[in-house]
Amino acid sequence: MSQQQGDGHSQRDSAKALQERLHILLNRLSDATDILKNWPESDGDDSSVHVETTTKLIGSLQKIVAAVKEVEEKAMKGDGSEGDKRLIKALREMQVPLDLLDLMDYGGGLNPDVFARGLLREAVRRLAGLKRRKLALELLSSAVHNGMVRREARKRTAAVAAAAAAAESEKAEIESHEKKRKRENEGFNGDRSGDDGEPPLKR
Repeated sequence: MSQQQGDGHSQRDSAKALQERLHILLNRLSDATDILKNWPESDGDDSSVHVETTTKLIGSLQKIVAAVKEVEEKAMKGDGSEGDKRLIKALREMQVPLDLLDLMDYGGGLNPDVFARGLLREAVRRLAGLKRRKLALELLSSAVHNGMVRREARKRTAAVAAAAAAAESEKAEIESHEKKRKRENEGFNGDRSGDDGEPPLKR
């Protein structure tokens, strides 16, 4: 086998490895998209389902970031082999069609370097969209959390105010009862002094 043939096989192997990493990345992007499409609705004021789904989405995004790093490492740096060097050079020099659907329709007979480059651009585009959605979900989660905290604070304030009002009412009732008893005692003592004293003298 000639040196040129060996280099050609090496470059094809590198392109195949890159394409496999791109497929992994797209599968993970698809998983994250499914999470977003099937986002559950909360039951009343219970937001725990959103917290669980957001946690699942963040985990999926972390897997996507790891897959992007794998693709970048292969497409930008390589492992130092001659095949990777040729692949990186071809990726940097090649003109990439913008219509990825056409690339996927005719991927079987297409130059794998072009196909891989197109998949990479599509993956980066989808990742940017997921990052925007993740930010929006974080803002939504923060707003829901803050709303729940404020509602609990209002409930506690209302409970304290109600307890204070009840205590004040009870205190007023006790004071009223004491005053009533005092008046009754004073009236009773007055009646007794009137009975025991001398009758008033007539002029």
